[in-house]
Amino acid sequence: MLRYYLRLLFHYLAFFAIWRIFFLFLFDRTGDVADAWPSLLHGARMDISVIGYIVLPIWIFQAVSQLASKSFPSKIATFYHWTILIVSTLMLFGNLIIFHYWGILLNYRAITYLSQPKEVLSSVSTGQIILLILALALVLFVTIRLMRKLYVPLPVSIPSTKYTWVFLGFLPLFLLLGIRGGWQKLPINESLVYYSEKPVLNYASVNPVWHLAYDARMALDKNDNPFTTMDPKIAAAEMTAWRNQQSDSFPKILTINRPNVVVIILESFTADIVAGLGGESGITPNLDSLIQHGLLFENIYSTGFRTDQGIVSVLNGWPATPFHSIIRSEDKCSRLPSIGQTFSKNGYSTTFYYGGESNFSNLNSYVRAQGFQTLVDGSFFDDAAARGQWGVHDQAVLLRQLDDLDKLHQPFFSTVVTLSNHEPFDVPPPVRFSGEDQSSKFRNAAAYTDASLGIYFEQAAKKNWFKNTLFVLVADHAHELPQHKNIIYPEGRRIPLLFYGPALSASFQGTRCSKLGGHQDLPVTLLKQLSWPIDGYGWSKNLLDQAAPSSAYLPIETYLGWVCEKGWLLWSVQQKRIVEHSKGWKVSDNDTETIRARAFMQQQYDEYLKY
Repeated sequence: MLRYYLRLLFHYLAFFAIWRIFFLFLFDRTGDVADAWPSLLHGARMDISVIGYIVLPIWIFQAVSQLASKSFPSKIATFYHWTILIVSTLMLFGNLIIFHYWGILLNYRAITYLSQPKEVLSSVSTGQIILLILALALVLFVTIRLMRKLYVPLPVSIPSTKYTWVFLGFLPLFLLLGIRGGWQKLPINESLVYYSEKPVLNYASVNPVWHLAYDARMALDKNDNPFTTMDPKIAAAEMTAWRNQQSDSFPKILTINRPNVVVIILESFTADIVAGLGGESGITPNLDSLIQHGLLFENIYSTGFRTDQGIVSVLNGWPATPFHSIIRSEDKCSRLPSIGQTFSKNGYSTTFYYGGESNFSNLNSYVRAQGFQTLVDGSFFDDAAARGQWGVHDQAVLLRQLDDLDKLHQPFFSTVVTLSNHEPFDVPPPVRFSGEDQSSKFRNAAAYTDASLGIYFEQAAKKNWFKNTLFVLVADHAHELPQHKNIIYPEGRRIPLLFYGPALSASFQGTRCSKLGGHQDLPVTLLKQLSWPIDGYGWSKNLLDQAAPSSAYLPIETYLGWVCEKGWLLWSVQQKRIVEHSKGWKVSDNDTETIRARAFMQQQYDEYLKY
């Protein structure tokens, strides 16, 4: 019997170690083997915790069978372990895919997307789907073969001896100790297996099965705030101080009081592809041309990393929420303030355009609750419209919006969300950037969207309503491509935000605003220009107000990024400390900016739970 449990332990340890090595092979670009191999040792501690959870049910059934003087069927134990291994294989395989696309471990947010498999599959090409299926089949085949060779069946019958009862009595103590992760004061958590200043190596040391279970437990807890790190009164005071920094003194940048407003939310338009923001040249010449004649906010960051987070940030002034996309909760998102509602209440015609399926991420319900009188999605286009896996391509959607705006009563507020610059980057010809690697495909797709913008603004300038219009161009989020930047860090989250059009005062055309902020700051910045109330937009600030705090909030599940004029920091929720910060800034865990960043996360999640 002892041999059986020891073989189980080593079998599962080897299983998780192989996946950890594979993870490092795929994603560790440091090239430092000496720094990478300790992840196997540190990770084994969390692996043992997972193994304890796996083995505990077997002990329970075996102990009950022994008390009943019956044999615990060996086939049931074998079936149980086969099921565990297959499910674990699927999770570990999924972890590699999620980390490839998102740069983080498999988590609760990713699992929620499985409710819409069609949309998930839209991110990969047909060839990639075939390769994934073949790869998964191969992995499952190898796993099953190893199981057959290494697995030792549970003994059919165990003689009732003193040794048996001593073993069965002490085994749960060892299992519970393994589950807990040792004798230390606090139970096992990710901070106990973190050992490096490089996040990818810490990610490698974490067991993805444990991480997903823990992440889901925190996400599904409707009462406790996992980001509470200080007295709620102190956190509230910090946020009150943050908001009170703002004033009513700011420049007026519009030439008319009630302009038409068109918001164009650009899919994955990271600053790295915009030459006007210091990015690569030649990818977005049309956007760069608009920058020369607009007001560019040059230090803007995306609070989230998915489109559903970006839309809510732009239209509701609501920063990305860890674990959850508030847009998916009709009850919660309907309570958010909305510039769509604000414009509608002020007599504006309001429309929303998206070339994909509007049922994705509850978009249909969300848009209608935000004060938009008309929603046009991919179903409004005939079969002749150019489509990719995500839906109707950008040029057709943008031109459809232009034609429809001719028919609207002015003033109008219209939002369009592009989609062509999204995996699998299957845009129409001509090919602007050749190459089959993901970075080249990303550049080519971004160049297509930019070309569509060129055609859009060329035709928009001929419209009668153009002279009364302000255009706002902003990305929904950044992207690790084309330069493979980690979206945990601020450098991987910088995006463009541009005000452009005849409604913009000539004195502000071709200028820049250096205030640090995020796209959730758009609502207050815009509403202040129109002299409308900003009640409820507590997480948004006026970027044109010199007194307003110059900072950006960048959460990503259990990491908190914060950018201010002094530099940037990365706070680990698991480790409860700063794990990285910009060079030259001697910031501590008790620094004013660190406390404010933690207060921001704590207070916002408190508000999310209360909605």
